[in-house]
Amino acid sequence: MTETPTIGFIGAGRMAASLAKGFINAGLVSPDSLIGSDPVPAGREAFSRSVGCETTDSNADVLAKAKVVFLAFKPHQLDEATEGVRDQFDASHLVISILAGVRLAKLDAACGVRARLVRVMPNTPALVGEGACGYALGQAATAEDGELVKRLLSAVGVAYEVNESLIDAVTGLSGSGPAYGYMIIEA
Repeated sequence: MTETPTIGFIGAGRMAASLAKGFINAGLVSPDSLIGSDPVPAGREAFSRSVGCETTDSNADVLAKAKVVFLAFKPHQLDEATEGVRDQFDASHLVISILAGVRLAKLDAACGVRARLVRVMPNTPALVGEGACGYALGQAATAEDGELVKRLLSAVGVAYEVNESLIDAVTGLSGSGPAYGYMIIEA
């Protein structure tokens, strides 16, 4: 199996922690191969406590240390999170966005067209390793990038490559589907 490069998270909330723990539990990485950034001290502390990895308040630190970078914050924070580091994204970075509704074209503008981008839509069952993810490769992403993304996402459930035009449908189905399942079980 190919060694997994250092993975960074810009945004260190619940989904980032779930993904990181899934990668660790699957044996893909160790906590010292992860780094997370968050502007909120309590968020950094919770992520560090949950995952056991280094945290920082600097997105630039994440980009300097990690070659695989997850964008894991609220979609409306994209410009704010990337404006100070936009020039630091380069072709060596595989940038994986879990930002709902943010298309690859907008990610290109925010991260620079040199970065290899992948748009992913995980769902909350990933918190317990039973997620269902759809992912779409950006123009600069390679087949090897797709294989790595599939390997990573498979650590928290199942993962399928789809055309970007289908990501919103995946979001609706896999994002809302578990809630409907819970309602049926509850009834």
